[in-house]
Amino acid sequence: MQRILHCLPFIVAVLLVMAPAIVNGFPLIYPDSVGYLVDGVRLATDLPRAMGYALLLRPFVQIGSLWPAILVQALVTTWAIRILWLRFGGLRESTDLLLLIGPLAILSPLSWTASWVLPDIFTAMVILSLAGLVAAHLTEPPVRDWPLMLLAIISSAMHASNILLLVMLSAAILGVTGLFTIWKPTCRRALLGLAGSVVAVVVIAVSANLAINAAIHRKLSITAPYGFGFALAAFNQGGLLVPFLETHCAEETYRLCEFKDALPRTSDEFLWSSPTSPQALLALLGGFKGIDSEARRIVIGIIVSRPAAVTAYMWHNLISQFSQLDIREEMPATDQDAVVSLQFLSLLKEYSIGGLQDYGDALQHYPHFPSFMLVSIQRYVTIGSLVIILCLLAFGSSRLSRDQIFGSMTILVGIVLNDLISATISEPTSRYQTRVIWLLPALVIVFAVSLGRRADHSAR
Repeated sequence: MQRILHCLPFIVAVLLVMAPAIVNGFPLIYPDSVGYLVDGVRLATDLPRAMGYALLLRPFVQIGSLWPAILVQALVTTWAIRILWLRFGGLRESTDLLLLIGPLAILSPLSWTASWVLPDIFTAMVILSLAGLVAAHLTEPPVRDWPLMLLAIISSAMHASNILLLVMLSAAILGVTGLFTIWKPTCRRALLGLAGSVVAVVVIAVSANLAINAAIHRKLSITAPYGFGFALAAFNQGGLLVPFLETHCAEETYRLCEFKDALPRTSDEFLWSSPTSPQALLALLGGFKGIDSEARRIVIGIIVSRPAAVTAYMWHNLISQFSQLDIREEMPATDQDAVVSLQFLSLLKEYSIGGLQDYGDALQHYPHFPSFMLVSIQRYVTIGSLVIILCLLAFGSSRLSRDQIFGSMTILVGIVLNDLISATISEPTSRYQTRVIWLLPALVIVFAVSLGRRADHSAR
């Protein structure tokens, strides 16, 4: 009985993380959810997509329920947050976990991200696991966290952007580690241990992604192959593609030259227009695979010929991306939602997935779910959390431990890199921001409890 009571806070925390799906009456379904489910059953994809998440969904489709997928996401997320809580010195009693999960479930996008049938929650797991590794190696004595290393490796295969995020954030950690090894020789042993763990994670994650892409896409590639179409569509929306074509079409044989005066206006139209619509340019040119070689040449050509314009465009997208904090994206009842609903209902029938009536009655089909007030609260909490963290690091770092400082800086850099990658492959999108931004209020709560207990201990 005592063991059950000890586990009870963790169980409650898991239920809080998946609360939006429970309230909705069915796991939250995004337009991309249909593609991941189909790809998992087919063990193949027509998109430049990482297949890790599709493979994760496959057994749940076979047993006829998507609820276990959301449960797995909630379990992994709750466990990872508990590890963060431990590494940053705030977790003492089992009930302490609710001090962190409770507010996050309401005041941040955490629970909403974990409740989508999407790989988005695993992007935050990449950042959180690497931050946990940093903190683990900088504590006294250092701790080697094999579970966190495994979580980072698995999470890197879940979305096409995750392996890029893991490699870039690991490179930043290794760079800082190298500098501090020279500057602080007394910390050399701990820093070399950290470097070894990070290198091991990168090597295994890259190898795993190479193997998956070779097996599924029949191409040896670290990232999901045939993805240059995303950057091409982004450059088109940013007004960089047409001037390049006008300058080079006389001397180069780009197939896009034929359409340079009638290119779709937005990235979404360029990539996702129905094959029967007038804007279906990507389908006309052979899809992502058919256009990839030409897209690579054009994207590299634009970067080389107009670096200032590309930098300005990326900077604009980066700032815009950070302001995207709406958990209602693709949630309200719209024409697109109606199309996805029909596709998903058909999929439920085809694969005998339970919950046909539950999905039809789900709250996500209604325009006021979730409420605008909740979105506004989360936006203000996020902005306030960022201000508090920056002020604490700038003016109150003496109150924080070494592992807390460098762990939190890892999270901040990870969020910026997520925005940078998202701004490169897509137009600013709330989904790509909300999947990681909940880490900011998580840090604030961890610091508040840790500093409060330290002050209480000093007073005694």
